[in-house]
Amino acid sequence: KWKAPAIDTLKINVDAGFMRDGNTFWDMLVRNCAGIVIYAAMKSKEV
Repeated sequence: KWKAPAIDTLKINVDAGFMRDGNTFWDMLVRNCAGIVIYAAMKSKEV
């Protein structure tokens, strides 16, 4: 469960995965103390 950061602070959540076929991915979300997404990014690499 996501927990809000302190007021006037941002929280970064990151995830990554590795598939059996060698493909990889990562993603991240940056949220403020109200839970509003400020920035999101995703990257994948196919082999």
